[in-house]
Amino acid sequence: MERIDLYALVHKGLRAELFETATEVARTEFAGAAGAEPTLRRVRCLLGFLDEHARHEDSHIMPLVAAQAPRLAAEIAAEHLRVEAAHQGLGALLERLERAPLELRAGLARQLHEELTLLVALHVAHMQREESEVNRALWAGHDDALLGAAHAAILADIAPQRLAQWLELMLPAMHAGERAELIGGLHAKMPREAFERLLAPARHRLGESAWSKCAARAAIPAEHVRFVASAALERAS
Repeated sequence: MERIDLYALVHKGLRAELFETATEVARTEFAGAAGAEPTLRRVRCLLGFLDEHARHEDSHIMPLVAAQAPRLAAEIAAEHLRVEAAHQGLGALLERLERAPLELRAGLARQLHEELTLLVALHVAHMQREESEVNRALWAGHDDALLGAAHAAILADIAPQRLAQWLELMLPAMHAGERAELIGGLHAKMPREAFERLLAPARHRLGESAWSKCAARAAIPAEHVRFVASAALERAS
């Protein structure tokens, strides 16, 4: 039987955003008179997601790891501190770049690209360790009832509007079966309008064709798919 995995789906979304943001930074001409602000906002948004994810892990997952594998928990905690320091350094660099005159931005932009690329590498290695070593410890020491409770506690810490942003990050990074399972489970548990509001940002990012295919695979009634699409178009107009 497949075990509850507290890392896989959220890490898919975060890895995709790390790669895409680094690519956007590489393509942005920061020394130009305009056009850099959206990229800077995206980097800040990425750091916000990463910091929030780390807080969720520290609050709800790491105590379970420490109970089963204290040495591993200590090593992962040390990695979290290194990642946090890298986030702070990148945030300070963003502030310098935002305030810098145009003639100094090219050099700071190169530094931003270098440091963000190193952060991507740091996170990829760290996430892989969590998905392998930490998951093995969790599965060896705790049943799915306890892991499911940890997942529920994480969700309870996230306000609905913020959860919608997390789903917008995560759903495009999943394969079709994962998307269908996730939205099908949400649809079964939520009132129709609450479901529509929660999934609206993710649906917009996926596009209506991909959304409709996903909804069909999740066996969501066709009239609900039309309702969702109609509401999205009304907001966009």
